[in-house]
Amino acid sequence: ALLAARRLTDFRAGLYAAPSYLAEHGDPAAPADLERHRSLRLLGRNGEPLIWTLQRGKETWAGLPPGAATANSPELLIRLAIAGAGIASVPDYFAQPDVRGGRLRRVLPDWSQPAHTAWAVFPGRRLMPAKTRAFLDMLQAAME
Repeated sequence: ALLAARRLTDFRAGLYAAPSYLAEHGDPAAPADLERHRSLRLLGRNGEPLIWTLQRGKETWAGLPPGAATANSPELLIRLAIAGAGIASVPDYFAQPDVRGGRLRRVLPDWSQPAHTAWAVFPGRRLMPAKTRAFLDMLQAAME
């Protein structure tokens, strides 16, 4: 069967930590400073932690700071970060409620991570039920 895909949104990611963690361990001033911090890392499809890649203009830094924890759930990494376990690399979308609530702070805000695209994949477009089309429209609107 033929599959079709629809781009939903681009997820941008950043580094986040609890104000209590940063008060105790200091705010990294540059990506190289991350080597002295505990990282909360997202698990890649290959079973290894994802390398952190940061960009600022034409500058790029890539590395994997010492790990405090690795998980396949951004929500779990955020909970660990709020508890003061380290600096989490997570999509901004997931971190924003806790940033607004003062539970997390953006680390190295001048630096950003490459965006990842979220796709909806479904059986071919022919004869798509109206409910499916409405769901995809709602999902896309909610993610934007």
